[in-house]
Amino acid sequence: MSYFRFYLSISFLLILHSMLIAQPAQFALYQNVPDPFDSSGTSIIYRISTPTFVNLWVEDTLSMLVKSLVSSQPDTGWHVVEWDARNQNGNLITPGNYYCKMTANTFRDSIIMHYQETLGITEDNLDKWTYNLQQNYPNPFNPSTTIKYQLGNDGFVSLKVFNALGEEVAELVNQFQKAGSYSVVFDATFCHSCESRNLPSGVYVYKITAGNYTESKKMILLQ
Repeated sequence: MSYFRFYLSISFLLILHSMLIAQPAQFALYQNVPDPFDSSGTSIIYRISTPTFVNLWVEDTLSMLVKSLVSSQPDTGWHVVEWDARNQNGNLITPGNYYCKMTANTFRDSIIMHYQETLGITEDNLDKWTYNLQQNYPNPFNPSTTIKYQLGNDGFVSLKVFNALGEEVAELVNQFQKAGSYSVVFDATFCHSCESRNLPSGVYVYKITAGNYTESKKMILLQ
C-alpha cells in the first residue's frame, strides 16, 4: 500500500510538472527587428498576459541608461515599441552593442541589439548588378507584408518563410528570374506548406537563395 501511495505521489508530481511546463509564459521579450539596425530605427516586441506595471529601457555596455521606452501599465497582449536609435537627449547613438531590458512584476529579461551607422537601402541607391534582400514592410504586420529583393544576375530563385522552429510555412518564389528588382506579398492568413489557416503571432524568418547568394531576415506577425 505504501508503494502504491508513493507511486501515486510521483505520478501526481510528474503530471503537475508537465502542466506547469505547458502553461504559456505570462511575459516575454522578443528580439528587436531589424537587427542589426541603423538610424532608421528598430522595433522591440514584448507580450504580457497579466496586467502589471512594465519598465522597458535601453542601456549601453557600461550599464548606463540610454533611453527609457516604457514605464506604464499597458493592456495585456502584444506590444511593439519603435525606437529611433536616439538617446534621452535626442541624439543618435554611436555604433555598437546595446541592451534592451524589461521588468514586469518578477519577470526580468534582456536582449542585445546591434547598431550600425549605415544608410537604409532604397531602390534609388541599389547597384544594378548586386543582390539584395530588403526588410519587409510593414513590419510588424497583420495579415500581409511586402518583401522586396534585387537580383544581380539571371538564375533560379527560391524565397521561403520559416517559423521560429525552422519549419517551412510558405514558399513565395520557386522559379527562374531575370536580373532586376522584384517584390512579393506574404499573406499570413494561409500556410501554403502546412495547409492550415491563420498563422500564429510570432517571429518568422524569410530566406532567399539565388545562385551563390543567400540571405535571411526576421519579421514579426501580430494577430
